[in-house]
Amino acid sequence: MPTSTADTARCWICGAVGRPFRASTIRQQIDPSSVRITDSNYGQTAALSKCTACGFVFADPVPHPDELGLYRGMDEQPYQDTSTARRAQMRLLLDVAAQYRPHARTLLDIGAGTGLMVSEARARGLDAHGVEPSRWCVDTAAAINKVDLFCGTVADVRNRLGHYDIVNLVDVIEHTIEPMQMLREAASLLSATGVLLIVTPDIGSATARLMRRWWWHHRVAHVGYFDRASMRRAVHEAGLVLEGDRPATWRFPASYLAERLVRYVPIVPVSTLLNRLARSPRAHHYEIPVNTFDSRVFIASTGAR
Repeated sequence: MPTSTADTARCWICGAVGRPFRASTIRQQIDPSSVRITDSNYGQTAALSKCTACGFVFADPVPHPDELGLYRGMDEQPYQDTSTARRAQMRLLLDVAAQYRPHARTLLDIGAGTGLMVSEARARGLDAHGVEPSRWCVDTAAAINKVDLFCGTVADVRNRLGHYDIVNLVDVIEHTIEPMQMLREAASLLSATGVLLIVTPDIGSATARLMRRWWWHHRVAHVGYFDRASMRRAVHEAGLVLEGDRPATWRFPASYLAERLVRYVPIVPVSTLLNRLARSPRAHHYEIPVNTFDSRVFIASTGAR
């Protein structure tokens, strides 16, 4: 497990010295609701350090002694409520994976949420499985999305998993204090010619630098932040080859975006309009593609083709 002293923090990726990057801005008690995917308390993070060698930014100290326990107890109804738009995101990511491995037949989604990726992958004929620590998400996947997931972590269910042509870490790796362990576990699940698809915020992006502490990816749940250089280093340290990377595009209901934009536009006439839009049933069904160029898709493999 990552460790630090009062004077020195050690990078979770390469072990080099980290230096203070920003002070803690957490203003609330941390509980399972703090780590929801849809948490909108943007700008709140633990104290962060930045590696002087690879540039990885990490929590020091970690904001809660039992990070995994928070995820096991998390519920995520707002995520399920926006499932139509999120399914479109999953289809876009499957398109990316297909560009690299057009003949893939199997898929594993790590941190599978309510099973939307697994559902979309099965609709394309893939033999798809998912692993998710939240019992609420696993139960919702089965009851609503008709998808059975393994409940727990990869370590919990490793003997029930096989090897896969596509392994996904979609908006997952920024949530763990053991990113190298997560990458190595994912790599161990790849088939001989499989591909690992990683999606994570890019703290080196122009958007992140411009927004600074108000960046929407600064959240209590995010304890590790990559840029392109530190991800290349991490992939290499995990024994993988980086085949490519690109900006990630997401889709959200207009009402969802309006609700989150209110805090960034405090001008009364505009905020009033956004609040009305956030409550509009029609806006809930209107989807908007979003690409702020501050989240990236990385494609890695063992190097075999």
